[in-house]
Amino acid sequence: MGSVVAGYLVPYGGSTLAGYRHVVARWLSWCSEQRIDPMAPTTAQVESWGRWLSESRGMARSSVRRGLSVVCGLYRYATATGAIGADPCAGVRLPRVPGHSEGTCLDRGQAAGVLSIADGMGPDDRALVLLMLLSGLRVSEALGLDVGDWDPPALRVASRKGGWSQLLAVPERTARTLDLLCSRRSAGALLRRSGRRMTRAQAASLVCDLGESVGAGGITPHSLRRTFATLARDAGVADSEIMATGGWSSARMIDYYDMGRRGMRSGAGDALDAYLTAAPAKG
Repeated sequence: MGSVVAGYLVPYGGSTLAGYRHVVARWLSWCSEQRIDPMAPTTAQVESWGRWLSESRGMARSSVRRGLSVVCGLYRYATATGAIGADPCAGVRLPRVPGHSEGTCLDRGQAAGVLSIADGMGPDDRALVLLMLLSGLRVSEALGLDVGDWDPPALRVASRKGGWSQLLAVPERTARTLDLLCSRRSAGALLRRSGRRMTRAQAASLVCDLGESVGAGGITPHSLRRTFATLARDAGVADSEIMATGGWSSARMIDYYDMGRRGMRSGAGDALDAYLTAAPAKG
């Protein structure tokens, strides 16, 4: 199975590769515990693993779907290369997920409050917040940056999802902070804590504390990316520019983040009521 896994993972890199490796390792570990031959699982066994992720590990349906998709991709590859005779995942039913995000997000006032607090932080913490809130970087993208990635006026984001690299313009506020950081060090991690690369746990704790400071509970690093997408749209930024900055290939993810807020702002019902009231009633 090892050579199949290695071949399957060849096209991937960065955080995508790490994520796929983690999912495949979890699947293989479960197969071992259940005494299932990973080269010959059944459709029911693959679906049982998905149910185990949900019920025993408490994973959200979207995460379970992603995990199952990775495993299904593994067996499609195994079938295509002749490692196995038939694809056991051909009939796997993936869990349905909602068409909008119910995750946490800052409103305009809260986001402004976060920026104000960030102004008083050290440059490492401030840069993290600005990169996620004003440029929509994923926390893994921000934490993976090195000093050499800042070459004014462009920031090289080398680990965008899917393993591609992008040169990105950043706001002047962010540029000043990056200039300050890079004036103090010549190489290594861009964002640090106690002389070492900042960790995801440290970033999550910082963002959670910021959210509570502005009255927004449950805020995570991804909440800042979601806030970037929704408030940039409110600010009148074209979807194409939001997509280019955040690294999305379509506006579907922006709509996914924004659906709940649009539902609360929608005047569709009032407009239809007025339209019907103005019509001559029949009967």
